[in-house]
Amino acid sequence: PTLAYYSNPISVGSNAWYVIAEQTTADAFAQVNSFMLGGVLLLAASIASLVLMGLYISRRVVLHISKLRRGASQLAAGDLSQRITGVQTGDELEFLASEFNEMASRLQEAQSSLAETSREREQQYEIAQQRVKAMSTLLQAGRAHRQVGELEWATQAMRELITLLRDDYPTLMNVLSALKDTRIFDADVQVK
Repeated sequence: PTLAYYSNPISVGSNAWYVIAEQTTADAFAQVNSFMLGGVLLLAASIASLVLMGLYISRRVVLHISKLRRGASQLAAGDLSQRITGVQTGDELEFLASEFNEMASRLQEAQSSLAETSREREQQYEIAQQRVKAMSTLLQAGRAHRQVGELEWATQAMRELITLLRDDYPTLMNVLSALKDTRIFDADVQVK
């Protein structure tokens, strides 16, 4: 197949001349085909590079996010010694891993502090219980004797106990409920 082109007649003397040009379609569209082929190759290379970059970035991000997820699930399971390592991205993921590790450290410290406070409270409670038992024994002995001199020291001991327990309201309430029938408080002792 060929393409042909002709022009308007050109007058040369008494003759009219026509110019006809003929070219094969392959030659006529060679430059267009070359541009189209280059465009298709450029498009394919762009798509391939985008897919490869997307896979690389998603793999890199997903790997670090899965490390963060595993660390968070282990922390939620109660493993406060869990720390996230290997997240050296220099971006928000590294910052998040660092903040996660700091949070885990703070939780571990808080749990240790809470356990220590709990042990201290248990010891205080045991001491208070021992004092209450001793006071109860002494008060029963005081009721049997009903002597004023013996009850004065019991009243003083109860005042001291109330002073010691003033900051620990639940324990104080337990002591007072155990001693509610003893009636050894003076009118000037106020319990709030």
